[in-house]
Amino acid sequence: LFVKVFITGITGFVGSMLANKFAEDGFEVAGLGRKETLPAHVDKRCAYVREDIKKPISEIDADIVIHAAAQVDDNASYTDHFENNVVGTANVINACSARTTLFILISTSSVYSFNEDVAYTEGKGGIEFKKLSAYGKTKFLAEQKLLAAPHLMQKVILRPRAIYGSGDTVLVPRLLRLIKNHFILLPKHTTTRISLTHINNLIFAVQQCLSFQHHETYVFNVADETIYSLKEAIPALLQHVTQKNLKVVFIPKQLWIILVKINTKFHFIPELTSFGSRQLTQSAILDISAIKNQLAYVSTYNFTHL
Repeated sequence: LFVKVFITGITGFVGSMLANKFAEDGFEVAGLGRKETLPAHVDKRCAYVREDIKKPISEIDADIVIHAAAQVDDNASYTDHFENNVVGTANVINACSARTTLFILISTSSVYSFNEDVAYTEGKGGIEFKKLSAYGKTKFLAEQKLLAAPHLMQKVILRPRAIYGSGDTVLVPRLLRLIKNHFILLPKHTTTRISLTHINNLIFAVQQCLSFQHHETYVFNVADETIYSLKEAIPALLQHVTQKNLKVVFIPKQLWIILVKINTKFHFIPELTSFGSRQLTQSAILDISAIKNQLAYVSTYNFTHL
């Protein structure tokens, strides 16, 4: 019977939402982060330790370890990503005690190149490694660290796509920066085929991982059942969040490409990076048949649940 859950990145969006859910369900929950104290929205029953996973950390005495801490920053260097995502993951793995029987890594769909307009299966992770972003490369290397860990009996890697929901500190703030005055600036070639992951669907996937009874390694995509059109979803979301009457301005593809290239060199607009542009314009669809078949995963939530 699982009793204690330990969550890295417990002060972040995903980590805090997981901590609250497990605390509500009666688990003993502890976690680590780099902030001085736990944010006010995190359940007060959760124990907290302030540690930096880039360095060796204290022993983790828990049945379940959920590694949600990660560096994801369009403007951070590869070295910064590597130290946080690869070295950090290794340090968390090494800190696990003999008590740990289940290790869940919250990875990312950024391990896929998404060069084709098809639903990507788990086997395509890291295939075009050189084409991945610094974040994608280092998260894939973090997965390899976990797969190579012999002392952890049961390992699950979850690959969500663009996690969103109430309390989101990454996706929605990034999209809000697309607003200039009362205009939403979007490339005309904004994708109409993309997977997204509601935080509650990801939490359900994590809960389903606890039902495993045998010692194996699993890798699963996690996403909403719906394939979204960002051309429609982004304006609707930003109208909802801001409660303002916003007008969408679509920038022609060639002009957008020129702007991104200029900005990559001179950094006038922090959010207008090559990575950020790809997130808006590239088809990125996840095949979730494996998690549905093996974990009885059900996508209950979608963009209407905000």
